[in-house]
Amino acid sequence: MKRLIFVPSVCNITAGQVYSDRYHHLFSLLVENMGFELHYVSQVPVVNDAEIIIVYGPQHSWWDFGMPLLKINKNIPIIGYVADLWSWHVSPYEVNMPQMLNRYNVILSSCNYAFRTLYNEFMGKRVLFPNFYATKNRYDSIPFEKEKINKLLITGSCAGFFYPLRNHVLNGVPKANMDQLVATRETYDGDNYAKIISNYYCSLASSSIYNMAVTKYHEIAATGTLLIANNAEDVEMTGFKPNEHYVEINKENAVSKILDVLSNHEKYEHIRKAGMEYVRKNHSVNSRYEQLKTIINGLLKKW
Repeated sequence: MKRLIFVPSVCNITAGQVYSDRYHHLFSLLVENMGFELHYVSQVPVVNDAEIIIVYGPQHSWWDFGMPLLKINKNIPIIGYVADLWSWHVSPYEVNMPQMLNRYNVILSSCNYAFRTLYNEFMGKRVLFPNFYATKNRYDSIPFEKEKINKLLITGSCAGFFYPLRNHVLNGVPKANMDQLVATRETYDGDNYAKIISNYYCSLASSSIYNMAVTKYHEIAATGTLLIANNAEDVEMTGFKPNEHYVEINKENAVSKILDVLSNHEKYEHIRKAGMEYVRKNHSVNSRYEQLKTIINGLLKKW
């Protein structure tokens, strides 16, 4: 019987879509090593001859992507991978989501605090599936000793509502020193993204309003760049230890701490190295593949 993975078409990097490729690499490992078929579709088809199904989503605006799975034979186990929860409050997402979560036999989510807050009734079948970096070689091939630009790199959105700490740092650095201290980049560059991060001595990650360990925690540290970030429940659950794997900041000390980092590298080199070693050992796409393989085999054995 078939082992199937269904992913929204918008995520199909092989078709030139602008989207993170880390999920594609994860699912490709399942195709190569566990006999899965990977299908990019506009909506999950009703399939009743599968051994197991993995559904990526729904999230963002893909409200109806997974609804047909409600018609799939309940004797077929379904793993739902809910990567984030940004659109939980938008109708019809808020109506469809609980129905899909109810159908999933196992729910993978990188969110703990937010998932528990929004969907506590499904915590019994939710598995914490931390974010990760990909590919392993893309990041691990960057040497720790690489020469770096002495600036703080801020990537991604700085929208004040979703990322208040990023916004605070960007607006908190004295304008006269901005060009000398901070570099910003909103767009990703595929294979070059890791190299871009690695060019800078330190880079900022924040847990967002959902207090989750966003992927930047993993990507930044994996390059050997010093991770500067806030602590949160989800960050600790992912294994990150403040001031051991990253430099912990908050709104009150962010700017002064960043200035100190840029002025006193020797004080932070041990954190930079420990963070890189920890993430490369525990949070690559290979690590998540091994975790997912264990989940799949356990589910099939029980089924």
